[in-house]
Amino acid sequence: MTRGLENVINELERTLTRVFDKKSRVLVSVVGRNGSGKSYLGRRIRKQGIGRYPVREIAVIDDGTMFLEFLGIFTRRVKIPTTGVDELEPFVRTMPGRKRIIIYINATPARRITKADILLSLSVDEQTRRARLAGRYGEGSPSFTKYLERPEITDPAIGYTYRIDGETQKKEQ
Repeated sequence: MTRGLENVINELERTLTRVFDKKSRVLVSVVGRNGSGKSYLGRRIRKQGIGRYPVREIAVIDDGTMFLEFLGIFTRRVKIPTTGVDELEPFVRTMPGRKRIIIYINATPARRITKADILLSLSVDEQTRRARLAGRYGEGSPSFTKYLERPEITDPAIGYTYRIDGETQKKEQ
């Protein structure tokens, strides 16, 4: 288990380097329970890149929305709802060729993809997760209860070559 957001990003950078020895484009599937830090990680990557891999080479797809950073100050959002397993092809068709890394963030990736080069599974202690959900939805709200009680998916039902298990920490978010 890799602990701390910066350590998770460093491990992702090392793993990307291994995959790029064999492939020119890499798909990273980021999974975890609601409140585990998936979207936060996506925003961090969109703004700062992944170590030696700059923002201009990365496309982040969070659920059904792709975020593309360009000119260093603009974000283009492309929303394509899922109609089933499409291997993200509708996004890839609209993506600039320089995007070598695709980060796909979704708690249940098998609804859209069957395989990824890297599976990044995030977790956090339950107290922190609960506090994050309360801040997002309001404690006691129907959404809070729904996402708090949603079971953990330990097997995301997709194939992958590399797996990184990471734990985010409260102080980082």
